[in-house]
Parts: sequence; structure tokens; C-alpha cells
Amino acid sequence: MAEKERIRHFDTLKGIAIILVVVHHVFGYNDTIIDQMLESMRMPLFVLVSGIFLSFRRGFWVLIVKKFNRYILPLLLFSLLYATIHDIFLADINITYIKTRIYNYCINLSLSNANEPLWFLKMLFFLCIITYGIEKIMPFKSRILKLAIVIIICTAFAYLVADFDPLHHETRLSVIIFNSKVPSAIFMLPIYYFAYLYKDFFLKPPSKKLLLAAAPIALVIWCLSARDAAMYYTAVADFPYPLLLIAQFAAVYFCFAVAYSIGRVPVISYFGQYSLVILCTHSTVQLILNFIIKLNNEIVVFAIVMITAPILIYVFTRYLPHFTAQKELIKVRDDGKIRINFSD
Repeated sequence: MAEKERIRHFDTLKGIAIILVVVHHVFGYNDTIIDQMLESMRMPLFVLVSGIFLSFRRGFWVLIVKKFNRYILPLLLFSLLYATIHDIFLADINITYIKTRIYNYCINLSLSNANEPLWFLKMLFFLCIITYGIEKIMPFKSRILKLAIVIIICTAFAYLVADFDPLHHETRLSVIIFNSKVPSAIFMLPIYYFAYLYKDFFLKPPSKKLLLAAAPIALVIWCLSARDAAMYYTAVADFPYPLLLIAQFAAVYFCFAVAYSIGRVPVISYFGQYSLVILCTHSTVQLILNFIIKLNNEIVVFAIVMITAPILIYVFTRYLPHFTAQKELIKVRDDGKIRINFSD
């Protein structure tokens, strides 16, 4: 399958996911079966695509630098942008407030709390590191065995922390761990690791007919097993973790089958190609509309967020390409030395 064709359906997949992310943040969560299904689908789709394109061919430090460029630099820029707009227009700024901000950013690792959706970038960064460690610890070739071990470990971890709410156990260590999103990364690890191990299936899938033949079964399983998956992203849940995994695996299979079958959808695929920019900017636009302009009509807010998205995509990718994963700001040279790159 040609590279162009592969990119087409992955962009469509990410485009569907990012539009649903914006819908969720604008309209909120209503605890219906549809909302429960979407909770177990939106973020896992991005996790799936990220796992598919994970590679360790150039070694650990090159991986860290590449993922720092892709995830942490956008996190830093757009968290500060959101925080700056919030503080200028809405905050009562004083010395205590500034000290608290600095403490939270530097000590509690809560920088993404200034722009809530960006927690996901921290999680993806740690997923790469965890997966690298797993591959070093389990060098054997059996993919099924490795995936089974990971699922067992993640399930055990889920049950271990099921009754632990870090928001009510605010030791410095618990807050740092919670804000790092490492627990969230562990909960999402089976999907990520599955995508990494079986990337050949997604990069060179069977025929559309075979994919679609199993899609209705996946849809039924997804409907029956869907729960409020967001509870597990915060390390607090009251339903079995395996049920979450079943819903996620069924959801990503169904969505992948549909996206692969329909190929490129112009607007949706465009949004998918630049989903990182939309993820990083939509909450800032929503902040301006809801709290500064005082516009609270959800349909109008959603429309404005999506209409302004291409403008923001153009501005940030053109003028800040190193902070939107278009170019690499930090590079590892062949001799192993790191250099800052503004020229490319």
C-alpha cells in the first residue's frame, strides 16, 4: 500500500477523533450511552495512531528528543499561551498568585493544567518511555505473550489504585505522579503497545471487505462494554478495568475499519493532519469566547472554534513550526551531540 494512501486514512481517523474532542469540551459530558462510547474512543484513537508510528531504530536518546519536540514543546508553548490570556483577563494577579503558579509548574508538574486537554501530550510522552522499557525487559519475539503480560500488569495496577484518589491524598509525591499522567499512560498502555506490536496490520491491512465484515461485531461489543472511561484517566473508577479495554479495542477497530474504507474526507482529513494544533488551541479559543466575550451558546462556540481552526493552523505552523511538530527544534547529530535548530 502506498504511503499516500496510508496517510489518508490515518488523517481521517485523527480528524474524526479531534472533532469529537472539541465537541466534548464544548458541550460537556451527559452520561448517555453515546457519551460513554465516545469516552472509550476519542483518546484511544490518537493513542493507536501514535503507537503505530513508534520506532526505536535510532535508540533511546534520539527517541526522547524526537518526542520532546513533538509533545513537550507544544505543551510548553500552548500552556503558557492559555495561562497568559487567562491571567491577563480573568485572574487577580498578585505575588501569592505568581508564586503559586511557579510552584505548580515547576514542582507539581501541572503545567498542562493551564490548558487541560494538553494532559494528553504528557501521557503520550511517557507512553513512549514505558514502551521502550518494556521492549528492553521483554526481548523475546512472541507478540501475543508480551501483550498478555502488559495487559495483566496494567490490570493489576488498575485494581491497585482503584480506591486511591490523588486529589484527596495530596502528598507532594502523589500530586507529582498524578500530574505527570504516568497512571493515565499505564491505563492506556495496552492499546498503545498493541498498536506498536501489530503495526503491520494497520499499515498493510487486509481487504476492506474483511475489515468491514467484523466491524458490526466490534460495534456491538463497543456498545455493550462502554463506560465512562475518563474515570480511569484520573485513576479513579468503579467498574472493571478489563471492561474498559474491551470497549477501547472494539472502538478503535470499528473506527479504523470505517476510516480505512472511506479513505480521505477533505475537511476531516485536514483537521486530522493538524490535529495537534487543534488540540492545543481549541481550549484557548473557548476560553476567550466563554469567559472574556461571554458567549455561552454551545453551538455557536463550537462553530467558531472549528471555523477559526484553519486560521490558527496556518499561523502556528507557518510562524512557529518548531512548536507545532512541523520541524524539529532539538536534533541529535550523528556524533551523538545535541544541537538547537532554527534554520530548517
